[in-house]
This record gives sequence, structure tokens and C-alpha cells, in this order.
Amino acid sequence: MYVFKSSDTNIKACCFILFLSVFMSRFNFDFGVSLQIFHAVFVFLVVSGIYAIPRALLPDELLMLLFYILFSFTGIYSIEPAKTIIMILGLGVVINYALITRGLLSRLEMKAVLQVFAIVGKIIFWFSLFLYFFGALYFNLYGLNEGQKFMGVMVEKGILRAIGISTDPNFLSLISIVFVFFFLSKKNEKIYAFGFIILILLTLSRGGAASLVVGLVLYLLKNDFKKLAYIVLCSISFIIIFQLFIDPDFLNLVFEKRMSGLETGAGRFDIWSQGLKIFEGNEVFGIGIFQFQSYNKLYFSDGHFLHNTYFEVLIEGGVVVFAVFMLMLITFTSKFVHLYLFNDDFFWILPTIISFFICIFGLSAYASPIIYTFMAVMNVIYLKSKSKITTY
Repeated sequence: MYVFKSSDTNIKACCFILFLSVFMSRFNFDFGVSLQIFHAVFVFLVVSGIYAIPRALLPDELLMLLFYILFSFTGIYSIEPAKTIIMILGLGVVINYALITRGLLSRLEMKAVLQVFAIVGKIIFWFSLFLYFFGALYFNLYGLNEGQKFMGVMVEKGILRAIGISTDPNFLSLISIVFVFFFLSKKNEKIYAFGFIILILLTLSRGGAASLVVGLVLYLLKNDFKKLAYIVLCSISFIIIFQLFIDPDFLNLVFEKRMSGLETGAGRFDIWSQGLKIFEGNEVFGIGIFQFQSYNKLYFSDGHFLHNTYFEVLIEGGVVVFAVFMLMLITFTSKFVHLYLFNDDFFWILPTIISFFICIFGLSAYASPIIYTFMAVMNVIYLKSKSKITTY
């Protein structure tokens, strides 16, 4: 392993690439298994020896490894063993990638960590906005078919939804949640916070909007009246300006289509019901890691994923794995309550985490590198906040 000097600027560059890569799922190669940019980064770092691992793991990181080990063992129930082994190895890469990110970020000072976080956020915002703009322009000129994706947009029920640098509107909402409250806490960079809020609105993600509202409530509880009035005024101004330039009939159409099927959770309630039927008789150890889609096809001729991270872990891993997973999230989150209550520099982290974990309620995301890398970065900030703080 290459040993970095404390002043080595290569660390900052590596951390920037590590953090940015997990969000760039739009750029992938599908060979039956989706290979993304972060896979290439991981292989390069391991082969070249340019990596670092944490010297001591935090309790939630130990639980993360236990979660992975126990969940992997449920693969013995697999009805597609070859595919399952590949997916288990993939999840192993995701978790090791997060630990390497934490190890390298820990070598930086707090100021540098926050700079990396801010730069990655800005790049994601502008790149997603650029992709959305040209995708929307193409749609208006030439049109797109139902379900088709182009640049930073996709068509669903005949309306345009933003996907930006991601492959799914709901994942773009999740990515935006990571950065909203950080930029909202920065006096001179609130424009990016409102930019990410706009991106969430452009995804037309109901889960993203709900998680954002909860996070904003937590955020505003820690702010004075002036900041609250400022945010409300800006929001009202944006809505008024938006309505002046957008056809009201179009807005009504979008609203009706996004609200249609709400009583069934846009079909999710049916899928969850199917999942619970599959779960019956497999309560302790579940049906096996990465098995829900296969079982869903077998018993219900339905190829959908479960679209709920928590239900997916419960049904595939059983009560044992689910308990470890929830304990990991609770242990991770509890560290940041003190920062929220007593640290004005980092109180934004708890609203981010709560919103983030609400957002994955509507996603199949337990194998996503975004979750574990996000946790790694927040853990670095937490550890450094306990020492002398140098803010961005």
C-alpha cells in the first residue's frame, strides 16, 4: 500500500474522485451486470496500492460488516447461484469502497474534507442541470417514447422527469438530498441548496419531496426567524415566477398524473403485498440475498424490484439480518444528535441523514454505493468535529 505524506495533494484528488464516482451511475457499461465508474476507480486503487483503510472501525461500521457477512450467507437459498455470487461480490466491493473512502478522507483536515464535499456537490448540480436542459430540449423538438431515457431525462406517463447523472429520478432525489442542507447552511452558497431543491422538484419524485419536507422541518427548527422568513420568501418567489412561465394546464396535467395511483402507492403497495406473501414461512433468514426479483417472477410473473430498501432487507435477509441493518442505521444516526443540538457548524448533518433514510423507503438501494459512501463521509466529519474544527 502506498503511504501518503500528510501534505500530499494526491489524497484530496483521490477523495474527490472516490466521492464523485459513486453518484455517476448514468455512465455505465451493462454486460449482464452493470459496471460503473466507481468499479474502475476501486480496481485502480487496489491494484496500484493507492488506498488507505481506517485504523479502527466505528460501531456502525462493524455492524455494516456483520450485515454483509450474515446477508451473504443467506445466498445459500439462491435459485440463481451464479448471479447471486456475482451480486454478493459486488456488494463486497461497495462496502470496501466506502471503507477506503473513509480511510483516505481521514487523512485530510476538516477544511479539505468539506471542500471536497462542496466541489462534488457543485459538479453534480451543474452536470445534472446541463443534462436535463439538453434532454428537455431534445424532447420538445423530437419527442421521446414512454420509458425512454435521453441525456438527463426520462419519460413516464407521457411527462418528463429529471434523472441527471443518475439512472432513475428517485435516485437523483436521493443524491440531491445529500447536498441540500449542507449548502443551505452556507451563507454565500444557498443558491446551490435551492438548485438542488429545484432538481428534486424536476424529478417529480413524491418520496424525494416528502423526505425534503421532513428535513426542512428539522433544519428550520434550528434556525432563527430571519432565516425561516428568508427561506419562505424565496420559496414563494420561486413558485410565483415558475407559474408565470409555465402553462397552468401543463402543471395540472403533471399534478394529475403524479397523483394518480397514489392510493396504491403507484403500484408499490401491490409489490409489497407480494413480497410479504413470499416472506411467509421464511421469517428468520429470509428468502436469500438478491432473490426478491427472481421469486417475484416465479410466483407472480412480475419482474419489478421491491422498491423499498427496508422491506427488501427484511424479506431477503429475514428478521436477523434486518435487525442488524436497522441497528447499523440507528447507531450511525445517533452520533449526530449531539451535533444537531450543540454544534452550529454541523447541525445540518442530522436533517440530511433523516431525509436520506426516508428517501430510501421508496428505493431498492441496499446494494447502492451511495448509502455506504455517504455514511463514510459523514463519519469522517463526525470524527473530525470532535477535535479542533476548521470550517469550509
